[in-house]
Amino acid sequence: MFTISARKAHLSDAAAIAAVHIKSWNESMRPLKVYSDAHIDMVNARRLAQYKEGLRSVENGESDRLYVVATAVTAEGVSKVIGICIMGTSRLMEAYPDYPLELMALYLGSEYYGSGAATKMIEEGIRLLGWTKESGKMLCEALEVNERAVKFYKKIGGAIIGREVTTKYGGFAVPMVTFGWDQVPIFR
Repeated sequence: MFTISARKAHLSDAAAIAAVHIKSWNESMRPLKVYSDAHIDMVNARRLAQYKEGLRSVENGESDRLYVVATAVTAEGVSKVIGICIMGTSRLMEAYPDYPLELMALYLGSEYYGSGAATKMIEEGIRLLGWTKESGKMLCEALEVNERAVKFYKKIGGAIIGREVTTKYGGFAVPMVTFGWDQVPIFR
């Protein structure tokens, strides 16, 4: 048995976050065959450095992104990072000027699917960023063939507002969907 909670990530979490992201990609991306195994291996090899750099830039005030982790705590009090969520000012303002807020990444180990951890990370990110229903519209992107992600974003109120085949992720032509929320989702 375990208890799930969410909190702001710190630089000291970088290795655990990278491990969750790598595990998530190995479990979800490899079976989809959207990217080659060589590409996934190459991207995964850079995860730790990317998270260290990203978390350092947040801690130094050089980035408006927020990294939130989900943790599972056992009855014995042992805590481990099980998920990562990144939120901030939209990187897609040119294509979606009415959507200033973005859920940039959401990764969770498969053994915690359905635990509420993903929603808790999003809730905590919204709270820490001070976003309210009046803050504006929010969006996120997902691989269209990632049925679990598509189903989750729809479940939490996202509507598909765009589709494209893009090569911006490693040069592979991948079908992406963009989900939008007319207001920041408040779950409570």
